[in-house]
Amino acid sequence: FSDRLGVARAPLAPAITVVGHGFDAGASYRCVLDEELEASEDVATPPVRLANVNAEGCGRLEFFFEEVWGTVCDDLFSDREATVVCRHLNFAYAGTARAGAFRGEGNGPVWLDSFSCLGTELRECTHEGVGVTNCGHDEDVSVCCVEGKDSLRLADVDQAGCGRVEVRHGGVWGTVCDNFFDDDDATVVCNHLGRSRTAVARRGAFNGQGSAGMPIWLDDLVCLGSEKFLEDCQFPGWGVHDCSHSEDASACCTDADSLRLINTDADGCGRLEMFHAGSWGTVCDAGFDELDARVACRQLGLSDTGRVGYTVVGAGPGAPVVWTLAARSVPGAAAGQGVGQIWMSGVACEGTERFLEECVPASYTWGVSAGCSHTDDVSVCCPPPRLSRTAASAIATV
Repeated sequence: FSDRLGVARAPLAPAITVVGHGFDAGASYRCVLDEELEASEDVATPPVRLANVNAEGCGRLEFFFEEVWGTVCDDLFSDREATVVCRHLNFAYAGTARAGAFRGEGNGPVWLDSFSCLGTELRECTHEGVGVTNCGHDEDVSVCCVEGKDSLRLADVDQAGCGRVEVRHGGVWGTVCDNFFDDDDATVVCNHLGRSRTAVARRGAFNGQGSAGMPIWLDDLVCLGSEKFLEDCQFPGWGVHDCSHSEDASACCTDADSLRLINTDADGCGRLEMFHAGSWGTVCDAGFDELDARVACRQLGLSDTGRVGYTVVGAGPGAPVVWTLAARSVPGAAAGQGVGQIWMSGVACEGTERFLEECVPASYTWGVSAGCSHTDDVSVCCPPPRLSRTAASAIATV
């Protein structure tokens, strides 16, 4: 498993040495954890495929057990199970089940019968047991994964990366009504498109209205922001709405690489830059502290919370735990001055945000950084801890 810094610990080393900011190279530390670790057994999923696939994306469902491909009986197999299969195969949106050897009879064993899925993961589905069945190949189930990655798109995209949200259902493109449409809904859209880790919702046909006769497929959409597909969010049903195209929703997606470190040194410190409105710019150091640095490092994928706890070895029982931040900020253009726009200033994170953009007010105007110049460009240090499994200067306790 991994610790809270995202570093793999398999197996846990009985003795470690931590090297990084906030540590004295000549001292020994006893490491502690500030939250419980959980480990779980990974349940392997056997290989799965669709065989004899037709132009509509329908194929016979087959699993690979004991070095042999076999089929699945259509007993109890519904669209719900088909959807789980399609998503496992990296298709988007709903799958459709077809009974009665719709894509021909298979060869070899009928591996699974009474296949049922209550969750969204294939490994969570149940069945009678591998090879336990009373079916013949005339009951081989097929699955149709008609909708692919082109089932969601942004139309009439502007320079800021905002576009009208359109979804494809039943082979027909339609729009999304802006009732309840917020940044969480936009986040699902942008993540699905692989466009960004940050998103902003726009309402009132911000990028123009859908074409005449185009259906409005979704209304009253409520997403948490963590869903993989819009279909996973709550809505009253396909095509159920009380909207007009003047209420078509838009989503603004930044590029996937919306944050970077420039002129990075050996300690992982570099000038923080953001991508906005088609260009890279810097961040002012005014008010930028370690909590802001933690969010930046986490968004960059270079650390998690950045907290390391230690007590000095030999300090005796009950010694206080001292916390340091692996992620830290450095003011005053420590990694050199940038060029172009200073996109952000007055950043104020609590440390739990997913993205740095969440650390300014919703009404914030990008590029307004009064009193800042490139001599104030902030740098951020995201040094991953380096561990020696053979050293004995620190004792890990869990």
